[in-house]
Amino acid sequence: MRGHSLLLFARMPSHFGAALAVAACHCAAPSCLYVRGYDMPYLWLFFAGAFFCNAIPHLASGLQGLPFPTPFARPRGRGDSSPVVNVIWGFVNIVIALALGVHRLQEPATSEDVVAVLAGALVMGLFLAFHFGAVQREKHAN
Repeated sequence: MRGHSLLLFARMPSHFGAALAVAACHCAAPSCLYVRGYDMPYLWLFFAGAFFCNAIPHLASGLQGLPFPTPFARPRGRGDSSPVVNVIWGFVNIVIALALGVHRLQEPATSEDVVAVLAGALVMGLFLAFHFGAVQREKHAN
């Protein structure tokens, strides 16, 4: 799975995604979502789905008052953060997802748009399942 290009983004530092979203937010026109002259709407929708999927476990844990790993915990991504940090991190992920996908809200969604969002959510969901499964096994082993 390490060589799989779709999982490359999931292995990048979390601040990269935030920087990507900030760059997307600062552009007023949908034309800002071009890379070297290529319109990449499905790539942005893929990442929007991935960020939205990542928001779910953080919000669910935080709203239940349960600790859950975040990038801000020590060790990063393995240690637990407080419920408040998880709620905030979940909302940050939703904001990033909306920033990446909002340019497509001006037009009716096509089946390709839906597939791109669902593919991003599925890839992120599988990554999170493997990652947090390993984290939980480590915690129960200790």
